[in-house]
Amino acid sequence: MHRARMRLCLIALLLVAAPVLCAAEPPPCTVTIATGPITGLTEGDVDVYRGIPYAAPPVGALRWRPPQSVAPWTTPRACTAFGPSCPQKEDKLLVTPGPFSEDCLYLNVWTAAEAGDRRPVMFWIHGGGFIQGGAAQTVYDGATLAREGVVVVTINYRLGPYGFLAHPALAAEAGDGTSGNYGLMDQIAALRWVRDNIAQFGGDPGNVTIFGESAGAVSVNLLLCSPLARGLFHRAIAQSGAVPESIPDQQAAKERGLKYAAKLGITGSGPEALAQLRAKSSEELLAAFASTIPLPGSGNLDCLCVDGRVLTELPGETFAAGRQAAVPYMAGTNRDEGTLFLRNLPIGTVAGYQAGLRALFGDRATDVAAMYPVTTDTEVPAAVAAILGDAFVSGARRAVRWMAAVQPRTYLYHFTRTNALSDRLGLGCFHGLEIPYVFGSGIIRMAPRERELSARMIGYWKRFAATGDPNGEDAVAWPTYTQAADQHLELNLPPRVGSGLRREQCDFRDSLRG
Repeated sequence: MHRARMRLCLIALLLVAAPVLCAAEPPPCTVTIATGPITGLTEGDVDVYRGIPYAAPPVGALRWRPPQSVAPWTTPRACTAFGPSCPQKEDKLLVTPGPFSEDCLYLNVWTAAEAGDRRPVMFWIHGGGFIQGGAAQTVYDGATLAREGVVVVTINYRLGPYGFLAHPALAAEAGDGTSGNYGLMDQIAALRWVRDNIAQFGGDPGNVTIFGESAGAVSVNLLLCSPLARGLFHRAIAQSGAVPESIPDQQAAKERGLKYAAKLGITGSGPEALAQLRAKSSEELLAAFASTIPLPGSGNLDCLCVDGRVLTELPGETFAAGRQAAVPYMAGTNRDEGTLFLRNLPIGTVAGYQAGLRALFGDRATDVAAMYPVTTDTEVPAAVAAILGDAFVSGARRAVRWMAAVQPRTYLYHFTRTNALSDRLGLGCFHGLEIPYVFGSGIIRMAPRERELSARMIGYWKRFAATGDPNGEDAVAWPTYTQAADQHLELNLPPRVGSGLRREQCDFRDSLRG
């Protein structure tokens, strides 16, 4: 009798616990897209689909080709885990989770939309100098933004030698004499996927905001220039990334590609050379590339080129002439952009500083030294960080000045917040620190004041995505940018309007371009 009672108690306990045990596993959600049915996971009040293929795997004969269509399927495909990140040299500060694979053209969707909704879409492009990064980074979790009424899409794209190799054999194979910029083609293919499929997730294909940070912000500006991206997005946000004004032309890019191939022991420019390149392992490609390209922040715009297809002229020329897509535009920078890159520039003495200025600025080195003076070795790191940081600030100012000439709904920000993480690192308001505030993820979940600033920033970003104007909901008014007023919104607690951000230094940086 005692054993029978115990058995009944155990059965009752299991029956009571069963719903709890089931609840630990997020329930599935299903949607049918153009290529077939997919299942994701319902996490709280948000449906999440991870690892949706938006192009065929760019491997084998598809290595260094424009992204190709995905083969359709009929059986529901599980999209519950992130797709692999593009192979890359791993970095201690830029933590990109594996696995890594050339088969990397996947995107992710977060949505809390109800049936019949047409919510604004926010399409995120990750940074990493065009050689690192991936959409699986935890800081890019789109759940908080989705709860605020937008549909979030994050993407992987080809990086480094997989995404940006130009070569005469590739240009000949293309038939139009172009090669390179495959990573940008991936971004455009993902935008086409959004146009064709996002309504199934409650998103509005007629209201898409592209936004990104660092190389992702540069990508945003490049997409504004590309004829292939026209009509695929309707607003743009560039976080800490300028409009490139000097990148290689197709010929220079192909010559660089020949040098890269030579590192792999491959010569020539015909089909045989291309076959040998495609026969190399991914590890061989990455190892050879690592010796030719510096770490992020040290010149990775050389990966890009004016290829004649994605980019038909220098992006700076496009912006200066007003030929970019005239969509509502936000851009900005962080107060201490340069500190993160000091590890790549080991300049610690006055003599080294002066030599570096001569190498970078030639006959203007004396003028730069006067604008950023140092008298002792201990002052050198701060001066180098200021030079790097002002390059970001002046680049953002040029971008909004160019955009304001074609689109009055143009806005400039400057993020100045520090927190416990930045204090521990000793980097101030460093490059990329605004990202968790924009996404409502990571460190800002821990401290009430950081959550407050995050909520304010999310409000600006989501309103801009919805209407092209970040203002409303009793937020501090953010003025549109005009060159005459030169105003920006400082993002801190509380936000406040300022003017003339680093004006003397920006004017000086502009003078160096002449």
